This record gives sequence, structure tokens and C-alpha cells, in this order.
Amino acid sequence: MVKVRRLAEALTPDGMRDRVNAVVLGARLFADEVAQGRADAETHLRERYRALEAGARSTMTAPVAALTEREEEHR
Repeated sequence: MVKVRRLAEALTPDGMRDRVNAVVLGARLFADEVAQGRADAETHLRERYRALEAGARSTMTAPVAALTEREEEHR
């Protein structure tokens, strides 16, 4: 009897409106979660890129500095 009453309530205009609103809210929350995940991933990737870029600069400047010192010694 309870299941029949719930089904009847769900099929009324108010019940249908509630279900549609619940689906819309769920979709909105899901979209917000996806957008937040995308922003977090982008931030993480940018941090990794900056760290790699900084590491590449430091490894490149050491040999350049050594070469510059050697050139100055030979002059």
C-alpha cells in the first residue's frame, strides 16, 4: 500500500516537479564538481610545469656558469 501511495504522489504534477527539480539540482552539483576538479587539475599541472621549468633553468645555468669561468681563465 505504501509503494502505491508513493507512486501516486510521484505521478502528480507536484511530485513530477519535485523530481525534475531534483534532477536539475543534481546535474548542477555534478557540473560544479567537474568544474572544480578541472580547476584543481589545471592548478596542479601549472605548478608541475613551473617546477620543471625552474629545474631546467637551474641545470642549464650551472654548465653555462662553468663554461663562462673557463673562458675567463683562458683569457
